[in-house]
Amino acid sequence: MVDSIADSEEDAQDGSSRFIKNFRPLGYSFFSVLAGPFSVHQELFECSLEPHGVVATIRMSFSPSNSKDHEPTGSFLWDIEPDRANE
Repeated sequence: MVDSIADSEEDAQDGSSRFIKNFRPLGYSFFSVLAGPFSVHQELFECSLEPHGVVATIRMSFSPSNSKDHEPTGSFLWDIEPDRANE
């Protein structure tokens, strides 16, 4: 995994989400400088205990770090499931 950096991370009191300010997914690399930082909000959208383990859906939302920028914006759902390779 490539090193990433951020100015700060704040967890919600109930533990269901976190906000990452000025996230740089590639650290201080040349490509990260070109792309610029952005903010990320990760929220536990759904979580259930299934026979093969815990399954979770996380909503990840992106917004510009600078109020003058217009991108990146958007969100997507990310499903996380246990590895079933041992079954």
